[in-house]
Amino acid sequence: MTISRGPWGWWGQGPPEVETPTLSILHLIENNTLDAATAALLWLFAEAKASFIVASPPRLAGKSTTMNAILGLRRPKVGLVHTKGEWEDFAWLGSTEPGKTYIVCNEISNHLPMYSWGESVLKMFRAVDQGYSLASTMHADSPQEVMSDLRHPEVDVPPELLGHLALVVNLLAGRTRQGVIRRLREVWMQEPAAPRGQMSFRAIVRWQQADDSFALEVSPEAAAGIKKRLGFAGDLAAELEERRQALEGWLREGVREYEAVRRKAAEFYGGKE
Repeated sequence: MTISRGPWGWWGQGPPEVETPTLSILHLIENNTLDAATAALLWLFAEAKASFIVASPPRLAGKSTTMNAILGLRRPKVGLVHTKGEWEDFAWLGSTEPGKTYIVCNEISNHLPMYSWGESVLKMFRAVDQGYSLASTMHADSPQEVMSDLRHPEVDVPPELLGHLALVVNLLAGRTRQGVIRRLREVWMQEPAAPRGQMSFRAIVRWQQADDSFALEVSPEAAAGIKKRLGFAGDLAAELEERRQALEGWLREGVREYEAVRRKAAEFYGGKE
């Protein structure tokens, strides 16, 4: 399920039209924005309907593309509701199930009317407190910058609501002699054991520039934190390996397109729903 609004004209004349995602998580693995193991970890968070923000300072870093690619791995029964910036009326609160809905916010900022800021952002986090989940993007270079912006006086999301944010995914975008490079630089998980109202983040994935690879933090302490954040009691290593193999298998089959990945995910969940 996707609740969208449209069609409308230019952003200055009305709410933005929802666009169909063009790149899937498999495209991002193929171009080495991330690897299959990292995608498998993000898959587990999307499967658990965890709230996350994809952040990077520059424009065109791939924030929205990455956000949508992660959402493409959510469970089939979980729908999306796309917010509409300063035109948002939150009417969907009366017609959607919190436990089966991701709120998709194009961007949290005050740069354009089509983005969300102020009271609208606070209302989204209050909805998350009622069982919804949030996926959004921001112009920020670290989880600390994300939290600082969300605590801005014009937004002022209280710490107890910010505690629902599970992940901050930081992207890197730049130029090399070979051209533009886009990489998932870090995945930061908000520690679930932090005292109420306090925020602490742990890096659970880091990009290794030296050999252009990705290192997952899967120490016993980190794994325990991930399982607690996900509300997961199973074998984390086995679940990650199952999903990594699934993603690599789909690549070998020639699967790439977003809707094809959604169908594959539905098949994967066939006996798990």
